[in-house]
Amino acid sequence: MARKSSVNISYGGSSKKIDLDQSQRIDREINEVLTNKLAGVVQRDFQVDALKLRNQVHRRVSSVYNDAMHYITNQMIGIKSETSEGGYTGTTPVYIDAQAINPSGLPSIGVPGQRRFNERDFFKGLPKNPGTQGYIEWDNLKAGTIRAKMERYGQSRTQAESFFQASGDLKSYLKKHKRRIIKRLGPVKVRLIKQPRDSKGRFAAAFRKGVTMPLADLEVILLPGIAGTLPGLQSGQVADTDDGMSFEQSLGLSPSILKKLEGPSASHRPLIQPVMTYYTLFRAPAALSAALERALGRAPRGNF
Repeated sequence: MARKSSVNISYGGSSKKIDLDQSQRIDREINEVLTNKLAGVVQRDFQVDALKLRNQVHRRVSSVYNDAMHYITNQMIGIKSETSEGGYTGTTPVYIDAQAINPSGLPSIGVPGQRRFNERDFFKGLPKNPGTQGYIEWDNLKAGTIRAKMERYGQSRTQAESFFQASGDLKSYLKKHKRRIIKRLGPVKVRLIKQPRDSKGRFAAAFRKGVTMPLADLEVILLPGIAGTLPGLQSGQVADTDDGMSFEQSLGLSPSILKKLEGPSASHRPLIQPVMTYYTLFRAPAALSAALERALGRAPRGNF
């Protein structure tokens, strides 16, 4: 008989919660842990230390969204606009996470004495391939925009042809407020589906030192703090975004930063949404799997 996921996964605040249990990507990650750890064992036969699991999940998932913010500021901002094929009216291919394209061919990162690997360099010259995981397209910068950046900010042409790189305010703002933005995301919440009882049948507090409970009685909510939408989580397509920018508005960004992210009315260059969608679909499940694996590795079998 097919086994259901041992922990419930959902997304968003209560008003926008979307059940992701049907997401093949998340199920694949979670079920891999279940296959390895729970083969032949009844799901409810496992208890976990609820407080330790919650702390593990929060630490690992928070790290995922910290990486997402770092990726936005250090890799996405500054990508060079196409100016050849299609002229200034075409689109520029953008790949979120170069490892999805060439996992074995990347330079070492963080090796002493080596220049830090920059994925923007790796992306240069890559063909347009909408079928690739993490692929999006941005409208090219217009010739007038490039000229204005050169005149107003004294940029070289190379600098002026880079996306989201004018005064530098956007990058510095996102770096400065990274922790606050992540806090607004949530970024993850572990809650009870069923209140545990003590040995006398009385309701007991779950998230307390030394208290164990069935894993199936817990729910993990990704991005519980947001009030906006991430359409890509419903479709599984990173390129699906909300032009109304309700997600960005829910992050508490300043009006001037929201204006920079919105760009000209005729352009389509979503920055934060596709990265957060990608990291939620492809990185957060791995973090949850690691936390679950650690919890299940210590989990005692119980009798219910």
